[in-house]
Amino acid sequence: MRKKYLSALLFGALLFASAGTFTSCKDYDDDISNLQSQIDGVVSDLASLKEQIATSYVQSVTFDETTGDLVVTTMANGTSNSQTYTVKTSAGGAEVADVKVEIKNQELVVNDEVIGKVGDTVAVNENGELTVNGELTGITVGKYAILTDQSQGTVTIQLPNANGEMETVTLMTSAAALTAIQFQDESDVIFDGAIDNDIEYGIAGTTHADWAGPKGAVTRNQLLVGQISTIDVQVTPADYDLGAQTLTLQNSLGNTINVNVKATPTEMLLARAASKSGSWTLSIEMNENVTVDNIANVFGNQTAYSLCVNGKPFTTFKIGGDVAPNRQSNAVLNTNNLVSQLKYVSGGNEVLIGGTSTRTLPINATTELTAVFTIQNQFDLLYDSYITFEGTMAERAEAFGISADGMSITTTDKSAGVEITATIHTMSVTGNIATSEVTFKVATSTASAQTVATTTYTLAPARTAADLLKPIVIDLGDVFSQIDAATLEQVKQAGQLRLSGFGGDFLLANTVGNLYGASGAVNSNKVALLKADNSNWSNGNFTAANTTLADGLSSLKYIKLDPTAILLNKDAKPGKYNLTLSATDDPNANAANAENTILRVTIPVEIKVPAFSEMFVKNYTTDNFEARITPTTVGGATAWSGTTPGANAGLTLSTAFKIAGTTYTPDASKLAFAFEAFKDGKYPVTNLDVAYNGEKHNAISGTQTVALLDKSLFYNGTSLVADTDMKNMVAYYSVLDVITIADCQSARPAELEILKENFTVTSEAYTSTVKAALDGIQLAYYHNKVAQDLTSYEVTLLTDNSIKPLTFDADGNPVEGLALVLGDDIVPVGYTSGQIGYGYDNALLGYYKVGVTSVSTTKDVYSKADVSKGTITWNSQYEVTGLVSGESATVTITLVDASGIEYPLTLRVKK
Repeated sequence: MRKKYLSALLFGALLFASAGTFTSCKDYDDDISNLQSQIDGVVSDLASLKEQIATSYVQSVTFDETTGDLVVTTMANGTSNSQTYTVKTSAGGAEVADVKVEIKNQELVVNDEVIGKVGDTVAVNENGELTVNGELTGITVGKYAILTDQSQGTVTIQLPNANGEMETVTLMTSAAALTAIQFQDESDVIFDGAIDNDIEYGIAGTTHADWAGPKGAVTRNQLLVGQISTIDVQVTPADYDLGAQTLTLQNSLGNTINVNVKATPTEMLLARAASKSGSWTLSIEMNENVTVDNIANVFGNQTAYSLCVNGKPFTTFKIGGDVAPNRQSNAVLNTNNLVSQLKYVSGGNEVLIGGTSTRTLPINATTELTAVFTIQNQFDLLYDSYITFEGTMAERAEAFGISADGMSITTTDKSAGVEITATIHTMSVTGNIATSEVTFKVATSTASAQTVATTTYTLAPARTAADLLKPIVIDLGDVFSQIDAATLEQVKQAGQLRLSGFGGDFLLANTVGNLYGASGAVNSNKVALLKADNSNWSNGNFTAANTTLADGLSSLKYIKLDPTAILLNKDAKPGKYNLTLSATDDPNANAANAENTILRVTIPVEIKVPAFSEMFVKNYTTDNFEARITPTTVGGATAWSGTTPGANAGLTLSTAFKIAGTTYTPDASKLAFAFEAFKDGKYPVTNLDVAYNGEKHNAISGTQTVALLDKSLFYNGTSLVADTDMKNMVAYYSVLDVITIADCQSARPAELEILKENFTVTSEAYTSTVKAALDGIQLAYYHNKVAQDLTSYEVTLLTDNSIKPLTFDADGNPVEGLALVLGDDIVPVGYTSGQIGYGYDNALLGYYKVGVTSVSTTKDVYSKADVSKGTITWNSQYEVTGLVSGESATVTITLVDASGIEYPLTLRVKK
């Protein structure tokens, strides 16, 4: 008897009931153990595969049924190189017959025979035979499978070993691969009190079995921990689901701290879903191992931690925490009415309701709320809270479709415009319970909400603020065509229009108010509303209040914002933001606080800066930048004092980079440079300055970008010390370097520096190999046009006891005599007016002259000479006297540059 044989890949398709046609091409004999014995050794291959690609991500998996080859293609993390692995399963070679499986009209059809329908129970019995609703189908299911779980981003490979036992390897796909986690604010990565100071804690004085807060009942002496701050991070790729992973905090020794870490997408309020922008908020809570006796030690002795994803560190060791050294022992938060308002997050902004606020709770929505205390930092002492409606308010809530669950309130269409008082129950970290009442209103209507395409505004570097701060032009597209005509006419008649969303971290300051409305209007030189032909919309009239707009919204095409008129926000950062264009039909209301918003258009604006590599490219071809020490008078030094060198030893750092292409016009002289400590914790330069990265102890900035070296770290008196590399150097550039306080709203000098820092980009880290100015210079002696080996060659003195300076033939080729050689430059020793170029990019061209006996302030290199026997003097050439015929001596010619670095050069002479 022959049975049809289906692969488990097909079986997976059946289980998922995916529509389509699937074809398998195997016909096997009854006894499938033959197949199992043929694939002996697959398990070891799978184990090897798993080990080889442990740090890789799967791009594709294929199985060739005719050959039995399982082919896995991977890409290693952080690379662009693919690798292919093949596992031989020996599953091929059998007689082939097609098995056609289809889903037709919700029926499972095999070779045109209906054997079941979608919704039936599909299983495999102990003999490997496919059953539908428990009945045999005569179809034997194979035992290899490649299953992809799109929701988890994994590929599962299943193959049997020689005993028929299934072995499984689960691999992560490239789409699910986490490559990087970046702190959104590198200066704020501490878990402490949510509002201020340390994490507060205490113990419950009594049991509260009926406590209805989200954290549940409380027992006597239970540890109660207050509210803890959060940390915002950005993941790459942006669609990586950080919230679905196991997150821990570990120190550099691999020890895990006793906290549970949770990641919540920043743009989500209630739904559990992956972040769309890659932005997540990290929160923590103490785990079951934390007690009142050890909580103060949870974060160790100022130990820094890394965020680990599924056990693997993904951030720098910067995360810290501050737990109060002692528990709260007094009766904190034990009086009523400490909560004055409630707040919720909308569009990334906090909205206050109740108290003095006129803002409303969203209608027909579930909103997560947070208690706002009369004294702000009292929130740190809160253990748990929940909301109820009491007495007559309970009846009112029920009548108008309002309900509470924990700290969430749900409203319905029936809730429109209702004013209601909520009771907020709070429990402190010492177990004290109190209540507060907050009265607020529900919004009267939901606005017609639309979103336009994202406006990307790149701050291209420029030499003047006017050239840098170009207008932000927002294209509204056809957004108003998606809004019904009645609503558009209602907006036109109401005459209330507002552009909001400025301030916070957005580029522009919060000086734009109502465009039209009761509270007056913004000046027309700050915002331009334009039609498609760039003419003014609604006659450009920004002074009208409570009057019908001249033009309908359907003709509004562009909004142009002028940064030079609105001014920059001193707290601005690059990022993605949402502006809002809104309208209200209340003629007496300020559109900022209007309760009856009839139209809302979300305007996404992304503020960007070019990457460092888009503005600058490295100006060197090797792995390291060769930095020549240049004697310099920067820093107030004098080159020479008589025969004593007095210049500083400097590096001109800006020569490491040049402007990339013509797209941007940055100013290389505005580059700043930071670098790590050099030796024994000392920093390699003396003219340290403030870097844009906030490190004030290891950076150079300014228009000259000359680093004045601490020569004692580089030069031991005779030569450069070993290991003179300056490692982990980074170049910084702020595209806002040209702006002044006048370009910002209410900015002070320190705030201006922070603003510039926020818009700073950095180069990749590199190493500068420090070399002396004349590094590589040597003596050369030519005889019969050939440079001699001075380690063995002895120069014969002329009859007048002089060392012959180098001569050249008519073609400029060296012929005979002594010279100094550096690179391609050759200068005769004795050539008093000659120049030699040296240093990277000819930075030191013409720097020194050779063979000068009298020292002057214009000379950059001083030369002196000694001889082991006799006497050496200078007379337009070196002369050695005191030797007898046939006698030899060693001549040392020492060059001294203006920074005091010496270059001794030797040769042998004979009489």
